[in-house]
Amino acid sequence: MGKTEKKIRFFFDQRIKRKGRDKFIPKIEKDDISGQSILKFLKKNIKTKKTSLILDAGCGEGRFTRYLLNKGKIIGMDFSKEYVKIARKYVKGVKFVVGSVTKIPFPSNKFDYIFLVDVLQHVPELEKSVKELNRVLKPKGTLIIIDKNRFALHRKYFIPKMIIKRVKDKLSKYDYSKTGTFKERWFFPLGFKKYLKEQFKEVNYLYIIEPKKNKIFKLFPNLNLFVAWMAKKENKKRKLK
Repeated sequence: MGKTEKKIRFFFDQRIKRKGRDKFIPKIEKDDISGQSILKFLKKNIKTKKTSLILDAGCGEGRFTRYLLNKGKIIGMDFSKEYVKIARKYVKGVKFVVGSVTKIPFPSNKFDYIFLVDVLQHVPELEKSVKELNRVLKPKGTLIIIDKNRFALHRKYFIPKMIIKRVKDKLSKYDYSKTGTFKERWFFPLGFKKYLKEQFKEVNYLYIIEPKKNKIFKLFPNLNLFVAWMAKKENKKRKLK
């Protein structure tokens, strides 16, 4: 784990300690439109057997892990010990481990599915993490990455969400940018698809359209905040670039 990633981990650990662990209960409330929409997408697209092995990479407090237990055997992983402590307390029957997506503590070709929600935006070493995800995924396995869209607009004010986020960070006493020169990464959907195709096959992406939004977000899905990229690992060994 590099120095910048360690600083980011420290930022999140301190955030938990500052607010208190009781504020991080792994539950997706009914009024959490984004969370509910993402969960619905995951349930629809993780098509497994009871014997399937799933990795929730960057699981946080385990809020998605908790709702996907019936999909197979699921393991949660996060680089923050503080988050893992919360997940172990509230989500029973699941193995949670401390580990980074830049160095996943599992053998190669292990998981049938891997999903990440709001994770890669915080990872400075993107190339390293994508290679690691490829390594631990089984041949023909599926990777689902859900992260933020660089083109997203605020649902009410139609201002770029990315600008609003950075202004809030600057105004906050606890500035994310103090983690180093790295800024929270939001993705160009097509550009990231091409990037993933260097390591995977059958890469596609979809915008997660949240209900109760202005009709413009249905007419122009590229304005929505969350994007889901889905990729398949080849059934044969491929020299990683």
